[in-house]
Amino acid sequence: AIVPRTAWSQNPLPARPGSINYVEGQAAIGSDTLSATSIGSVELGKDQILTTQAGKVEILLTSGVFLRVADNSSVKMVSPELANTEVELDKGRALVEVIDIHKENNIRIDQNGATVRLVKNGLYDFDADHSQVRVVKGEAEVRAGNQEVKLKGKRMVAITTGGPLKSQGFESRQYED
Repeated sequence: AIVPRTAWSQNPLPARPGSINYVEGQAAIGSDTLSATSIGSVELGKDQILTTQAGKVEILLTSGVFLRVADNSSVKMVSPELANTEVELDKGRALVEVIDIHKENNIRIDQNGATVRLVKNGLYDFDADHSQVRVVKGEAEVRAGNQEVKLKGKRMVAITTGGPLKSQGFESRQYED
């Protein structure tokens, strides 16, 4: 849907990186429990940690980029800057949907000692428990130590300590409607 320009100015506080867009079930930032009333009014700030138990949370990373944190997961906001956005997935899983990325954006997801830079619009699946990063659609650069690998759609990499970063294919049926 196209939103008329006047609708933008009606919200005095534009959404900022770290804004909580959606909460379902059990989730918290530090010791503060999140609920439906947190939506649009709470932000995951620098160095804060968001955890989920039996719950899911969507966080705005930048305009058009959404981090969806799954059950039993933990995410830390490393840098909530608009042009330099970085989060760390400590445990569990998260999906990042990139609807609109600009060349000025530097969006990075840290996981298992690697840094993943999202380069193009797409869908990215992060699994810290199994040390895997999947690019369902889009393009990402994965860096661990002095190794770097580019991943495009339907490619994944396993991140193992000291092991080589190697792009491999995967079935993406689970992501299709």
